[in-house]
Amino acid sequence: MGFVNFQGFLDFFQVIFMVVFVVALAYGTTWVIGKKSKGFMGGKNAKVLQQISLNMNFHITVIQVQQKVYIIGKTNKSIELLDTIPLDTWKENEAMMLNQEQENRKETPLERFFKIQNPLKGEEREKGDGN
Repeated sequence: MGFVNFQGFLDFFQVIFMVVFVVALAYGTTWVIGKKSKGFMGGKNAKVLQQISLNMNFHITVIQVQQKVYIIGKTNKSIELLDTIPLDTWKENEAMMLNQEQENRKETPLERFFKIQNPLKGEEREKGDGN
């Protein structure tokens, strides 16, 4: 009546252990391959700065190689160099675009709510008073 099939429990735990071991081994192998391929694929001198898909068949990719930025157009059948610019020019234009985006940014509803709730502090902040 109180007899427990001990061999059945051992078989069950052995199967569970093997499944966990195989999953852990697969995860570890994938992790190692990912770490190794990141260095292989990325390179130290090349870096993708931006990718833009204009449609399903045409993409523009901006790549930095050392101190130059290459703008490349890609289709399913070809790759074409569109332009090459110095890295300094790219960084200046990027900073200018960020500043324009911040200036043209619309006020969020939450920011508008706080201005309505406390208009005096909003005016002081705009003047640069800081108090």
